Amino acid sequence: MIYELHVKGFTARANSGVIAEKRGTFLGLIEKIPYLKELGVTAVELLPVFQFDAQDCPPGKINYWGYAPVSFFAPHQAYSSRQDPLGPVNEFRDMV
Repeated sequence: MIYELHVKGFTARANSGVIAEKRGTFLGLIEKIPYLKELGVTAVELLPVFQFDAQDCPPGKINYWGYAPVSFFAPHQAYSSRQDPLGPVNEFRDMV
Protein backbone atom coordinates (compact mmCIF):
# COMPACT_ATOMS: atom_id res chain seq x y z
CA MET A 1 0.00 0.00 0.00
CA ILE A 2 1.40 3.38 -1.03
CA TYR A 3 0.83 6.32 1.33
CA GLU A 4 1.39 9.83 -0.01
CA LEU A 5 2.16 12.48 2.61
CA HIS A 6 3.52 15.93 3.27
CA VAL A 7 6.41 15.83 5.79
CA LYS A 8 5.36 18.93 7.69
CA GLY A 9 1.62 18.40 7.45
CA PHE A 10 1.80 14.78 8.61
CA THR A 11 3.73 15.53 11.78
CA ALA A 12 3.21 19.23 12.66
CA ARG A 13 0.16 19.03 14.93
CA ALA A 14 0.20 17.94 18.56
CA ASN A 15 -2.29 15.15 17.76
CA SER A 16 0.33 13.52 15.52
CA GLY A 17 1.93 12.06 18.64
CA VAL A 18 5.33 13.43 17.64
CA ILE A 19 7.31 15.23 20.35
CA ALA A 20 7.24 19.01 19.97
CA GLU A 21 10.91 19.39 18.93
CA LYS A 22 10.46 16.99 16.02
CA ARG A 23 7.06 18.11 14.68
CA GLY A 24 7.11 19.06 11.01
CA THR A 25 10.54 17.52 10.40
CA PHE A 26 12.15 14.50 8.83
CA LEU A 27 12.89 13.21 12.35
CA GLY A 28 9.20 13.53 13.16
CA LEU A 29 8.41 11.33 10.19
CA ILE A 30 10.88 8.74 11.46
CA GLU A 31 8.85 8.61 14.68
CA LYS A 32 5.72 7.82 12.65
CA ILE A 33 7.17 4.80 10.82
CA PRO A 34 5.73 2.27 13.32
CA TYR A 35 2.29 3.85 12.85
CA LEU A 36 2.57 3.63 9.06
CA LYS A 37 3.62 -0.02 9.31
CA GLU A 38 0.66 -0.69 11.60
CA LEU A 39 -1.61 0.69 8.87
CA GLY A 40 -0.09 -1.78 6.41
CA VAL A 41 1.81 0.86 4.43
CA THR A 42 4.58 -0.68 2.34
CA ALA A 43 5.80 2.47 0.53
CA VAL A 44 5.70 6.18 1.28
CA GLU A 45 5.53 8.80 -1.44
CA LEU A 46 6.58 12.21 -0.18
CA LEU A 47 5.22 15.46 -1.53
CA PRO A 48 8.06 17.80 -2.52
CA VAL A 49 10.90 17.67 -0.01
CA PHE A 50 13.50 19.68 -1.93
CA GLN A 51 14.35 23.29 -1.09
CA PHE A 52 11.62 25.69 -2.18
CA ASP A 53 10.80 29.37 -1.74
CA ALA A 54 7.87 29.75 0.66
CA GLN A 55 7.30 33.27 -0.70
CA ASP A 56 6.89 32.12 -4.33
CA CYS A 57 3.11 32.45 -4.40
CA PRO A 58 0.34 35.05 -4.74
CA PRO A 59 0.46 37.99 -2.28
CA GLY A 60 -0.88 37.11 1.15
CA LYS A 61 -0.34 33.38 0.65
CA ILE A 62 2.41 30.94 1.64
CA ASN A 63 3.81 28.23 -0.61
CA TYR A 64 3.03 25.44 1.87
CA TRP A 65 3.19 22.51 -0.56
CA GLY A 66 6.60 23.18 -2.10
CA TYR A 67 5.75 22.98 -5.77
CA ALA A 68 8.14 25.81 -6.71
CA PRO A 69 11.59 24.24 -6.51
CA VAL A 70 14.67 26.34 -5.90
CA SER A 71 17.15 23.53 -5.59
CA PHE A 72 16.42 19.97 -6.65
CA PHE A 73 18.21 17.31 -4.58
CA ALA A 74 18.65 19.67 -1.60
CA PRO A 75 16.31 18.73 1.27
CA HIS A 76 14.09 21.59 2.43
CA GLN A 77 15.84 23.20 5.41
CA ALA A 78 12.57 24.00 7.22
CA TYR A 79 11.80 20.26 7.40
CA SER A 80 14.94 19.61 9.44
CA SER A 81 15.25 19.86 13.19
CA ARG A 82 18.94 20.64 12.62
CA GLN A 83 19.87 23.97 11.08
CA ASP A 84 23.60 23.44 10.60
CA PRO A 85 24.72 23.32 6.93
CA LEU A 86 24.58 19.51 6.65
CA GLY A 87 21.69 19.03 9.09
CA PRO A 88 18.90 18.71 6.51
CA VAL A 89 20.97 16.35 4.34
CA ASN A 90 21.89 14.09 7.24
CA GLU A 91 18.38 14.09 8.69
CA PHE A 92 16.84 13.30 5.29
CA ARG A 93 19.34 10.48 4.81
CA ASP A 94 18.47 9.06 8.23
CA MET A 95 14.77 9.22 7.37
CA VAL A 96 15.25 7.35 4.11
